[in-house]
This record gives sequence, structure tokens and C-alpha cells, in this order.
Amino acid sequence: MCGINGVTGKNEELVQRMNEATRHRGPDATATWSDGHMTLGANRLAIIDLSKEANQPMRSEGGRYTIVFNGEIYNYRELRRELEESYPFKTKSDTEVIAALFAKEGAAAFSRLQGMFAIAIWDTVLKQLTLARDHSGIKPLYYRHTGDTFAFSSEIKGLLADARISRKIDRHALLSYLRLRYVQGPLTMIEGLSKLPPACFAVFSGETLKIQRYFEVPLRPLSMTNYCEAEEEVRTLIDASVKKQLISDRPLGVFLSGGLDSSVVLDAATKAGGTMKTFSLGFQLGRNEEPEKFNADAVLARMTAEYYGAEHHELMLSEQEFVRLLPEAIHYLDQPLANATAVAQYALAKEARKKIVVALQGDGGDELFGGYPRYRLNHFMDLYQTLPAFVRAPLSALHPKLEKLNTPRGIPRIELFHFEKDSQLARAVASEFISSEPARRFDEQYLHGRDEADSTQLLMDVDRKAWLVDEALARTDTMTMGASLESRVPLLDPEIILFASRLPTELRVGYSANKKLLRAAFKERLPAHVLSEKKRGFFSPTAKWLRRPALLSLAREVLSRGYHEPTDQLLGTNVLTLLDEHVTKGRYAMTTLWALVTLRIWARTFDARL
Repeated sequence: MCGINGVTGKNEELVQRMNEATRHRGPDATATWSDGHMTLGANRLAIIDLSKEANQPMRSEGGRYTIVFNGEIYNYRELRRELEESYPFKTKSDTEVIAALFAKEGAAAFSRLQGMFAIAIWDTVLKQLTLARDHSGIKPLYYRHTGDTFAFSSEIKGLLADARISRKIDRHALLSYLRLRYVQGPLTMIEGLSKLPPACFAVFSGETLKIQRYFEVPLRPLSMTNYCEAEEEVRTLIDASVKKQLISDRPLGVFLSGGLDSSVVLDAATKAGGTMKTFSLGFQLGRNEEPEKFNADAVLARMTAEYYGAEHHELMLSEQEFVRLLPEAIHYLDQPLANATAVAQYALAKEARKKIVVALQGDGGDELFGGYPRYRLNHFMDLYQTLPAFVRAPLSALHPKLEKLNTPRGIPRIELFHFEKDSQLARAVASEFISSEPARRFDEQYLHGRDEADSTQLLMDVDRKAWLVDEALARTDTMTMGASLESRVPLLDPEIILFASRLPTELRVGYSANKKLLRAAFKERLPAHVLSEKKRGFFSPTAKWLRRPALLSLAREVLSRGYHEPTDQLLGTNVLTLLDEHVTKGRYAMTTLWALVTLRIWARTFDARL
């Protein structure tokens, strides 16, 4: 695991600054390399082959290619055996295997890599830079292209090490963020900086940048009548993926919630690797603050860890520590992301880093196997809309909420499930920043031209490409790497993704149950308390803490004019009134308020301006 950086031309001073800005991603070694046409840099978090020979930038045999690489390749040993007759390996690292495979196959190599990666390879003969990002977008890769100059980095902070870059906020990204509460890629919040899409590689040569996709998931559900065979296949795939991802020359553990996905990962890891270290998070709360709700995950995780005989570690986060860590977390997030659980993730990563360097997690299970309640609701909407209009009309008149069941497929449902409403934004944000553009952009990027008959399967696929990549995985990567901890997500193995894409909706989502196949496949292996729990999001008590003096005082300061003058014009005239209404419980406004708090702290931290 590493932080990688690079710029065209000879500019080692700049790349050294980029390395310094991203040093947390790789505290074990740092270096730069240049041939006068390209300058590359890397910070290494050593996980596989801890020797200095495996440091980066790394040159291929013969010196034609120089590579910097962030991630892990889990099938590198198999690829190495295939290549070693023709390539004289000098290390035991996966980095050298990528270089050897690219030397042999070019960009076709990327589709053969099983793992998470952001890669940059400089061809000293063709004077050509090739970038690639993994199948699911687990590892980030940002770039800036202006004419014949090109720069890339694992983080926006790396690119901002170049003082010539304007820190102007990208308006399209801002409008997207206010609606979605995360920035929809390939946009970034800084104008002129872009994110390479997942499952793509890019070639920069001369002044030209060409981006191509190397992996696509076909949505062609099979009619799986043999349920037992489907159960066996998903167990086999998950067991194999977790086993592959246990490879590490540094201490390893599992981030454990009370949910199904992380419990499945722990089950498979214990089966393959024996006793595991596990880590979970709870919150220090008073009796009147619903500790049973916010600490349900911690209690269940404790029970699950005991069931598997794990060496369990539990962090109880206080309000004071949350407030202290908030600016750090936003700094490492790189761009605003309005999910308060990010701070809790960061706190857990910092604590876990005292004992491990690699953590397995259950990210991706909801999108692949139908975990979110919105999938059941969407499935029911389709059924409801088969009723004649004359039947639905009186039902809708009975209760306004029933009218939502008539929401058309496509972008209207995406807006219903994911987008902030005009009425809420209007209380906090100046009217010039309230726009329907994000919906049009989202529709064009993810839905345009798609006519899948199964709207629930389409919704899961869109979530995998949008929400998962730009919210969940971005949050996990930045919060763990901010603590110099590598996070692995075995449920996002490409073979598991392809398998899940073939599942008909009825094997994933029922009208009363979620993750039907995954539950059935592991029912004999998981403890009963995991299987009996309904889907529950990871709750953070931030909405309650926002009513307490410490966090409320910070929020009031951040949402007041003068805190960051270059973004003052964003604030609506009623934003502080909305905060007061939230405090007195006159109106729940956590999502809108937190989006603005995060944005304002981020803007001041990064000196960004409208």
C-alpha cells in the first residue's frame, strides 16, 4: 500500500512536496525518480516483501518501464509463476509482477489483476504514461491535465502541493455535493482536478489523454432454479477471496460490526487463517441518549467475536474525542463528504493501527447482495404500480406516504432515495446553489440509455458504481489511510461481482428480507444473533451531540459568516435558525447541517474558494 505521485518533466522538488503531502499513506519509505521527461514519487506502506528492494518507484528489467503502485494484487503469485521463465524477478513483491506483466501484455494486463490498485507506469521509450484503477474503485487516483503537462496523485492534497493550482471550487461538483452529500466522480471539488473512473486505464502521450474501460459488468440475470448450487457458489467465492486477502507480511485483523457482511468476512477468515484480531466501535452515551440504539453494533460485534474466539478490541468514542478528531478526519477526507461516521471510522483506524497494519472489512455486500432497505422498497414499488390507477388513487389519498409508491422508475427514484430535497436545502443554502443540474448529470452518467426490465437490479448496479465508489469506498480509504492502515474489501473481488450480477432479484431482495442468498448460504456457519438481526445502518450519535455544547458551539461558529469568507455567500439566511430548530427538536436537520459544516471546515482547511 502506498501513496503515488507524478508530474511530467523533471521536477523532483515538486514531487517531493507531493510525497510529503501524502506521507501518511506510506510512512515506511519515500523516494522520487526522474528521467527528465517524467518524475515519479512514492510513499510506501510495506505489506508484502518488506525489503528495501521492493520500494518504489521501481524499474522493470532492462529499465524501459518505471512503476509506482498503490494497492495489493492477490493473485500475484500465480502471475509470477506464469512469468518467471521469461522475466528475472529480483523481489517477492506484487509491484514487480505488475511491471513484468505490463512489459509482456501492455494495458491488457489490468484486467488480469485481482486486487485493489491505482497504478502509474512510465514508458521511457515511447515517452508515454499509463494509469489504471481497479475494477471497483477501491483505490483512488486523481489527475490534472493541461495541454502538454500532466500530474497525478493518490490524493487531492498531493496535486495541491503545486502552488500554481487554483483552489477554486468546481461549481458542478459543489451542486452535486449539496444534493448527494458526496462529490460525484469524475468531478472533484477543486476545479481542474479529476478522478480516474474505476475499471479504467488512461494513456497520456504528448498532449493527449485517452481513457478506456477494461472491465464491465453485464446485467444479464440468469434463471437460477437450483438455489443450493447458488448458495454453494457464493460460499466458495467468498471463502476463496478472503483466503487470498489474508496474505500479508504485517499484522492483520478484521473490522467487525454487528452486521452480516463483516461477520461473513470474519467467518471465512477464521476458517482460512485461524484466530483473528477484531475491532469494533461504540459510543460513550448517557442513559437518555439511546445507548442501546447507537451501541447495538458494538454489542453484537462483541458477541460475534466471542463466537469465533477472536482477540477482540473495542473503542468507545466520546463526544470530546469526536470533536477533537473532526478537523483531522476532514483533512484526510480530501474533499467534503457529509457522513459523520467518517470521524468514527478514523478513530477506529487510529486505534487499530496500534496492533495491526491491515484490516479486512465488509464493504460492498449491500450493493451486491441487496442489503439496503431501499431495494425492498423499490421492489415493492414495482409490484404496487402493477395495480390499476383507479385502485392506487384512493390508497394514495389515505396517506401522503403512499403517494411515494407511485414514483416512476429511473432518476425520480434515485432522487427519492439519495437526493437532498429543495425544501430542506432552501433553509440552509443560498438559492443560487440550489439546482436540478445534479439530477440531470446523474441521469446522463448512470441511467441514460439503460432499459433493464428489473429496476431493482439496476438500482443496485447504479449504487455500486456511484454511492459505493464515491461515498463508501472513498470514506473507507481516506479514513484508514489517514491512520496509515490498509483496508481490504474481499466482497468486491471481481469474480464475486460478476456472480452477483447474474443473480435474479428474487435471490437477493424479498419483500420482507434482505440479502436472501447470502443469509441462506452462511446460515449454518454464522451465529444465530447475526442472522436474526434486521438490516441496520451504522448509527453515529452526531445528531444528538450536535445539541450538546461542544459540537454545537463548533457548528455555530462554522455556520456563521466570517468563519470562511470565501464561502460565506453559500450560506442561506436561515441556516442558524435551522440549527436552532434542530437543537430544540423542532425540526430534524442533521443531514443538511452536517453537509454544510463539513464543507465549510474543508474549504477553510484547503483554502478553497467559490
